[in-house]
Amino acid sequence: MSAEINERPYYEFADRFYQERTSVAEDRVPVEGILELSRLCSLRCEHCYIGDARWTKDSRELSTQQMKELLDTLAAAGTLWLTFTGGEPLIRRDFREIWQYAKQKGFILILYTNATLFTPELGAFLALYPPQRIEVSIYGATAATYEAVTGVAGAWPRFLRG
Repeated sequence: MSAEINERPYYEFADRFYQERTSVAEDRVPVEGILELSRLCSLRCEHCYIGDARWTKDSRELSTQQMKELLDTLAAAGTLWLTFTGGEPLIRRDFREIWQYAKQKGFILILYTNATLFTPELGAFLALYPPQRIEVSIYGATAATYEAVTGVAGAWPRFLRG
């Protein structure tokens, strides 16, 4: 029931937005988007679409300032919903700065993560700047399965902690 209470304002807002902005499609407003904050990842999943790029920082990865400029552009264009993904978005040292900036711009944020880098401190931070939702990739129900899929010994307890 608490989830229903928490989600109601979001859905009411979304309904109101679409009713009031009948020209969204006509104006080609990018209402939602997905930002790949980094290709880097804390896991080595065989099935990953990023491939070997997960282990070498991409020289084209946006700097903190470039990311903020992109967020400014998206906000000015009317974008409301943003999903932060990767690789693993929490791997960026400036994740909190970018997230907080996006929240201050008024975006409704969603976080896709594998949870292996999630800490109590990050949980406290996200309590201050809450996402609309967090989606966690689950690669197995046992340590053996999880670590076979992710290719990282010791990843299971980090996932569980996250």
